[in-house]
Amino acid sequence: MSAEIWWRLTKPVSRPVPASGPRADPDRDRARVLSAIALASVAAGAINVAAAATVGRGSTQNLAFFSVVAAAQLVWGVVSMAEAPRWWLAVGAAGNLVVVVTWVVSRTVGLPLGDYAGIRLPVGFPDALATALEAVIVAGAAVLLVRGH
Repeated sequence: MSAEIWWRLTKPVSRPVPASGPRADPDRDRARVLSAIALASVAAGAINVAAAATVGRGSTQNLAFFSVVAAAQLVWGVVSMAEAPRWWLAVGAAGNLVVVVTWVVSRTVGLPLGDYAGIRLPVGFPDALATALEAVIVAGAAVLLVRGH
């Protein structure tokens, strides 16, 4: 095969292929969103493991809360990287929504019961970051649920 024929066969396409838009592959978009929220869940879970180890030292209630939330987020994130049916997305969105609402209530009016009942807790960087990641999980899972597949 001559060099000229080889060049014509391997010559790049002259028009660009869109990375997103109506002709983009919806499965790749879903995979990107799913990867992002799965990694956000693992990151939030890691922050909550640290919270369980520090904040949980003085309180059995805090230790239990942060341990359960961390374990759920880590498992949800790891499983989501492999497979995430609609019901799994719904579980992740609902669980993280509960955690986000709990955080907002504890920072604005105080929780209604427990060790910190009625006390408005301060906002710290780690808990704000974990809550932002949890909000991303809720939004991303909701988008995937609405889009269907």
